[in-house]
Amino acid sequence: MREAHLRDGVALCKFLSWLEKTITSGTTLTEVQVDEKLTGLRKQQEGFVEPSFPTIAGALWWWGECVRLYCCSGVLLFFFDSGVMGE
Repeated sequence: MREAHLRDGVALCKFLSWLEKTITSGTTLTEVQVDEKLTGLRKQQEGFVEPSFPTIAGALWWWGECVRLYCCSGVLLFFFDSGVMGE
C-alpha cells in the first residue's frame, strides 16, 4: 500500500505543477480537462488500475462548466476530490 501511495504522490505532484503553470498562464480549464490530466498522469504510474470515481474540481463555490481560480491575498484557492485504485 505504501508503494501505491508513493506512486500516486508522484502523479499528484506532477499534476499540481502542471495546474499552477496552466492557471498562471491565464488559461481557463474545465472540470473535464482537470480530470483528464490527473487521470492521465496516474495512468503513467506502475500499478494503476482505474480511478475510483471521477475527479470533482473547482474553485471556491463553483460547481459548473469552467474552473476559474480566484486569488485572495496572493493565494490560489482550488479544490479537487479524486481517488485511484492501484496495485
